[in-house]
Amino acid sequence: MKLTTERYLEKIVDHIRSSGLPEPLKTQVLTQIDTVIYKNYTIVRIKVPTQSQMSFVGDDAYVREGNQTIKIEGKKIVAVNDLFNK
Repeated sequence: MKLTTERYLEKIVDHIRSSGLPEPLKTQVLTQIDTVIYKNYTIVRIKVPTQSQMSFVGDDAYVREGNQTIKIEGKKIVAVNDLFNK
């Protein structure tokens, strides 16, 4: 069964609501979800505002490396955290 755009968006919002994202990041992300039309395709756009400190998902930290999201630990967490203190 094919999902409508509205239902698909609902599923994304529900997933973010129940995620381990901390506040205020969770609320910021939830208020920045919309759709745009690009070349006849509906694209879900999620804007993530600039953060002043590192955020965790539950107890885990992640970074983007190229097109991948990678879980980080130990010294890498310290290095990423230092980026927010410059």
